[in-house]
Amino acid sequence: MVYIDETGFDSRVDNAPIYPKGAIQEAIKAAGYEVLLLPKYSPDLHVIEQDFSALKRARMYAGSNSSIDEVIRNYYAG
Repeated sequence: MVYIDETGFDSRVDNAPIYPKGAIQEAIKAAGYEVLLLPKYSPDLHVIEQDFSALKRARMYAGSNSSIDEVIRNYYAG
C-alpha cells in the first residue's frame, strides 16, 4: 500500500499478509490520506530479479570450478 498526502509525501507498506490491511486503510483514510494499492509482486516489475535470473543461469553453465566472483565478472563484462 502507498499512502500519499496533499504535499506529495508517501509512505509504503508491502502487501504482506501480517498487516491488518482493512484497519490500516481505514485509519489512513480517516486521517485524510489517499490509499493506493501496489500491484502484487511480479519479477517482471523488478529489474534486479532479471539480473539474478541471468546470473543463476550463467552460474549453472560456468562449471563447478568457477567461483561466483568469476561468474559475476564475466556476466558484467559482456
